Amino acid sequence: MDRPPDGGHGGLRPGLVGSGQIDIIVSANGKLIPTVRVKTIASVDLASVKGLFVTEGQRVEAGDLLIALDSSNSDAERAKAADAVAQARLQAARAAALMDAVQNQQPPELGKVEGVSPAQWASVRSQLQGQYQEVRARLARLDDEIWRYGSALRLATQRARDYQALMADRTVSQHAWLEREQARIDLQGQLSDARNQRAALIAQTRKEAHDSRVEAEKIIEAAQQDQLRAEEHSRLLRLTAPVTGTVQQVSVHTVGGVVPAAQPLMQIVPEDKELEIEAFLENKDVGFVQVGQQAEVKLDAYDYTKYGTLRAKVRHVSRDAIPDEKRGLLYSVRVVLEDKSIVIDGQRVALSSGLASNVEIRTGSRRVIEYLLSPLVRHQKEALHER
Repeated sequence: MDRPPDGGHGGLRPGLVGSGQIDIIVSANGKLIPTVRVKTIASVDLASVKGLFVTEGQRVEAGDLLIALDSSNSDAERAKAADAVAQARLQAARAAALMDAVQNQQPPELGKVEGVSPAQWASVRSQLQGQYQEVRARLARLDDEIWRYGSALRLATQRARDYQALMADRTVSQHAWLEREQARIDLQGQLSDARNQRAALIAQTRKEAHDSRVEAEKIIEAAQQDQLRAEEHSRLLRLTAPVTGTVQQVSVHTVGGVVPAAQPLMQIVPEDKELEIEAFLENKDVGFVQVGQQAEVKLDAYDYTKYGTLRAKVRHVSRDAIPDEKRGLLYSVRVVLEDKSIVIDGQRVALSSGLASNVEIRTGSRRVIEYLLSPLVRHQKEALHER
C-alpha cells in the first residue's frame, strides 16, 4: 500500500441542502489507482534490443508489440530442430516404403515430406530404390537356387524310389539305393537352407526398416520438443502488452542496447472499466465513513472552481490502521468514480492513474441551527466539567 499523503482533514462543509440543512463532510487526500495490478514488462533473458515500438504515455491494446529483442539464437535453434524433424520424417517415410515394397514385392513409392528440399527427396528416393534393388537381387538369387534345388530334388526323389524298387527285386544293391537316398536328403537340406535364407533376408530387411522408423519417430519427438522450446523462447523475446492500458516508466530507449534478464523495462497501467481513488482518513473521521456513501472528488491538476468536481461512491473502508509520523493513525478508504474522464476547455480528457485528489465524503446532514449552536453547546458542556 502506498504511503498515505499528507494533508487529509475532516470536518463540516457549510453547503446548504434544502431548507436549513447542511452536509456533514469528511475530507481525505489520495490519488487515482488502477483497479487491477500494474503489469511489469521484463525480458526472460539477457538480450539486445532489436526494435522499440512504444513511448512513454502511449496507449496500447492487449497484444500490441512493445519491444522486440534479438532472437537470432533461438531462431537458429528452431530452424535446426525443424530441419531435424523433416530429416527424421524422410527417414521414417523411406523405412515404411521399403517395408511395404518387400511385403508386396513391388517397387517402393516414397511419399512427399514437408520441409525437405526436392534435391534431398530425390537423393533419398534414389537410395531407397538402390536398397530395394539390392534386396530384390539377393532374393532373385535365392529364388533361382530354390528352383534348382527343387528341380533336382524331384529327380533325386524319383531316382531313389526307382532304386528302392530295384533293390526289392535284388536288381541293385542296397548300397546303390542308399547313395541315391543320401543325394535326395542332401538336396532336401539345400532346398530348406535356401528357403530359410530367403525368409531370413525378408525378415532382416523388414526388421532393419522397422528399427529405422522407430529411431526416426524418437528423433521426431525429441526434435519437436526442441522446436517448441525454441519457438516459445523466440515468442518471449517479443514483448507484447498483456492488457490494454498506458505505457509508463520506460527504462529502455536505444535500439541495440543490451537489457538484462528480469529487469523491469516498462509498465503497463491497465485501462480499467472503473477508476478508484485511494485516500487516507484520520482516526477521528474513520468511524463516520461507510461503504455506499456519496463523495465528491477534486483533482489537484484541474481547478475545481473552473472544471468542477467528480462524483464518486465509497467502495471500501479499511479497519487496519497505518501509522504516519506526522498525522498519527490513518485508514485507507477507496472510492469509485462515476466517470473516467473530465471535460477540460471543451475537450474530454481521460483520467489516468497517479492523479492527486481530495475526496469529500458525505457522512450525513444536520440543521443549520445545530451547526451554529454546536460551539456554544460544546463550550457549555466543557464548562460544566470544570471545577
